[in-house]
Amino acid sequence: MLFLYTIVRKIEQLFDKTNEGEFMRFHNVLEDILSSKLKISILRILHRYPEKKFSGRELARLLNISASRASEILELFRKYGLISRIKIGPALEWTLNKESILIKELISLFNL
Repeated sequence: MLFLYTIVRKIEQLFDKTNEGEFMRFHNVLEDILSSKLKISILRILHRYPEKKFSGRELARLLNISASRASEILELFRKYGLISRIKIGPALEWTLNKESILIKELISLFNL
């Protein structure tokens, strides 16, 4: 819980939001992202192999989860700008968005 508090404070400083609604929006994003070890594990894998593009099925196999669960998490991360999706033919490939301010903070705080 201390990590979540630290992240929220850092994000608040980064965005310098004075509007309480805006701060709550970022707080909710962090709760969505950090709500399970599985989500953090996906981010760690993407961070450890920055040049590799992963399919959802590949990540699912690595983490021993269903492809649909992996896809659900990946779409959530894409919605928040943490990862990028590349369509190659019928397949989708995923990679970490290294330009994301939130990713940079998560990496520094969690040593992803």
